[in-house]
Formats: sequence, structure tokens, C-alpha cells
Amino acid sequence: MEKKYDLILQKAYESIAINGYDGTSLNDIAESIGITKPAIYYHFKSKENLFLVLLDYIIEEFEKDFKKVMIDLNKIKVKDEYILFLRELINEDLYKLKKDDKVLIVLKQYYLLSFRIKSVKDRLDSLSLMNESKYFKILEKAYDLSLIEKKDIKETSIIFSMIDSSILDNYIENSNFDYNKIWNNLINKYFD
Repeated sequence: MEKKYDLILQKAYESIAINGYDGTSLNDIAESIGITKPAIYYHFKSKENLFLVLLDYIIEEFEKDFKKVMIDLNKIKVKDEYILFLRELINEDLYKLKKDDKVLIVLKQYYLLSFRIKSVKDRLDSLSLMNESKYFKILEKAYDLSLIEKKDIKETSIIFSMIDSSILDNYIENSNFDYNKIWNNLINKYFD
């Protein structure tokens, strides 16, 4: 039973990446995995419920990444380790996107859906706050290492969070930007 549940989520994920939320139907998902539409309703109350569960799963993956970043951050003791850590952050994110390039497409679909469904907006807001929190903690570490002043933590963390989000958004659009150069220039402006 768990296998069918996971398969439904996987097909919903693939379908929203290709067809968007409005272009995805439970009938198409059911057909693609050889089950009936009522079999989907056995696991999910509605199309909206299915997509909220899927969004929760995506957010859980980001939370796992956040926890890993915090563990790695706590190991840092000197400036050189900190700078290397910052430089690698964007590379890790881009590597994950190369492995699963659908995730940002799906998140953009959820963003569009957030104007119609408040629970989607609330979930996306929590994801945005998590990203800001990640950079706030990263910049607190810079303060601990005497790399920035305490008064600069909040503003600088927002700047890093916004640049990070912009790089990831543009990556999915296949822009011709040199993302590492942009990220490294940001780091150099603050820490070198």
C-alpha cells in the first residue's frame, strides 16, 4: 500500500512539472500508473490534498538540507573554513538541481497556486523563512568569527538569502549567468 502511495506522489510530481497544477488531473495520474481514480481518493481526499502532501514532502527535503547545513556550520572554527563553506553552499544547491531539475519548476507552480490557496501560501512562506533563518545563522557564525559586526547580521542575511533564491530561480530558466562568479563576488564583497 505504501508503494502505491509513493507512486501516486511521484507521478503527481512529474505531472505538475510538465503540465502545471491546472493541467494535471487525477485521471491522468491514475491512468499513468494503472490504477483507478477512486484508488487515489483512498489515499488523498482531493487533488488539492494530494498536492499539499507533495508540497509538505518537498519542504521536508529542504528541512533535511537545512539541518545538514547547520551541522556543517557548527564545525567551522576559522575564517578560511567559513569562506570555503559559503562558496560551496551554492554548488551544493546547483548540484541538487542538476539531479532533480523539476523541483524549482514544481515550486514555481506552487507559487502560482499560493494566490488561490492560502495553505499553499503558508507553506511557501515557511520555506522562505527557513531560507532566511539559514542565512541568519550562517551570518551569526561570521560574527562569532569576528568577520562582521552584529548590527549587520540581519540585513546581510536577507541579502544572501535573496541572491541565493535569485540564482536558483535563474538557474531553472537556463540563464547564461556564471552563478559561481556571482556568488563568489557576493562573498568577496563581505568577507575578503
